[in-house]
Amino acid sequence: DAGDQAHVLLALCRLSGIPARFVNGLAVGISTAHCWVEVYCGGLWRALDPTTGGTVESGYLKLSHGPDYNACALERDWFQQFPESILTTNELSAQVTEHVITTRDTVPRA
Repeated sequence: DAGDQAHVLLALCRLSGIPARFVNGLAVGISTAHCWVEVYCGGLWRALDPTTGGTVESGYLKLSHGPDYNACALERDWFQQFPESILTTNELSAQVTEHVITTRDTVPRA
């Protein structure tokens, strides 16, 4: 899935000495939360989607980022798994219909 592919890209980047972070968000045409990676290159964070094999440009909405899947607030708080004995429903529904982000190259904050 997208999370596994993002973790493989994270590991490859870090082994190559490229700073990278895990990103959660929404993407046009994908009905669930989606994952991708941001790499620090040339003084900018550049977003890459290993699921599509391309850069993240339009149609993505970033909701959280961190060093890995477990550190992202979106996954930790919204989609936490509970034992089957507890009747709980956690549901997130969103429809992305416009191009949310035109370019994912962002200047890092100090």
